Amino acid sequence: MDTTTPDVSRTFVAYIASLELMKVVTILYLSPTTDSSRALILVPPQKAQSAQLGMYHTKEYLDFILNEANANSSDDVTKAEFGLEDDCPPFDGMSEYVRLVAGATLTAVKTLRQPRCDVAICWDGGRHHAQKERAAGFCYIADCTLALMELRRWIVTDEGKSRKSRTMYLDLDLHFSDAV
Repeated sequence: MDTTTPDVSRTFVAYIASLELMKVVTILYLSPTTDSSRALILVPPQKAQSAQLGMYHTKEYLDFILNEANANSSDDVTKAEFGLEDDCPPFDGMSEYVRLVAGATLTAVKTLRQPRCDVAICWDGGRHHAQKERAAGFCYIADCTLALMELRRWIVTDEGKSRKSRTMYLDLDLHFSDAV
């Protein structure tokens, strides 16, 4: 289907995005004349490693979704077992997608650990439906859960004293976040 002329015989979702738009919008935030630019830095995401993904997801699930050959596999039973059907079909680049989405969220957590960082924004994170051993609800990886787990490991020190860290998760989606 030509992406510029949608098939009007069926409904579709329009996602307005391009590299050109992203670059132009970023120019504003990085402009020295913009007050917020003094406080805004771009942080490139680091790809998540298997060990990081394995903090929550099962080894079997990760072995399957991180193997690019499985995107084109004809083993529908195994794909269904891991939730790779309907709203979460397997696709070329799935491994890269999983590692970058989770990695971007974990990069935000890592950046928050820096003393001068109060806020970290990761627009492409927030996958809250993926289960421990299966994809669900357009979510292949539970990056919210991974971030919360990583935040809970973060021991906050206050004047040399350790205290248990506290984390609040606020989900503003329209429906239940069944994996968090």
